[in-house]
Amino acid sequence: MKKQPDIEVPASVLEKFLHITAFAVIIGMFVYAAVMVGRLPDEIPIHFNAAGEADNWGGKGAIFMLPLISLPMSLILFFLGRAPHIHNYPFKVTEENASKLYRESRLMMAAMHLMVTGIFALITWQMVESAQGNAWLGLWLTVIITAAPLALIGYFLIRMFRLKN
Repeated sequence: MKKQPDIEVPASVLEKFLHITAFAVIIGMFVYAAVMVGRLPDEIPIHFNAAGEADNWGGKGAIFMLPLISLPMSLILFFLGRAPHIHNYPFKVTEENASKLYRESRLMMAAMHLMVTGIFALITWQMVESAQGNAWLGLWLTVIITAAPLALIGYFLIRMFRLKN
């Protein structure tokens, strides 16, 4: 592991907003699941193929699966974002550029935190819609969950490359 400068970079207002919003989305997922569980059939879709069609089924309690998975995942993303000196960078981090790069990396982790919880919320909603016979995202579900994180990472890598000097 490369030794990178370990400097303190405070969270920006935008970073804080993204993290708070991500945690609010998780709360919303739990509330939504709790409200909808009684309205679901005994079996609900728990997995979708690349075309966005349900291809595996489970009990209706599985509606809590993604909200439960999102809790530890969110905590990991939150705390990992607070330690940008341990992140991997595709170039050398120096004392001169560390502050700018760390701020950008923290922001990327916060944006990824919100994006992943948003995707989990979308899938939870799609599980309910599909169980009720109203699934309509289809292939778009796969496109969204694949392209959105890649686009976010690409966007921030470009920004970091511009800041590295």
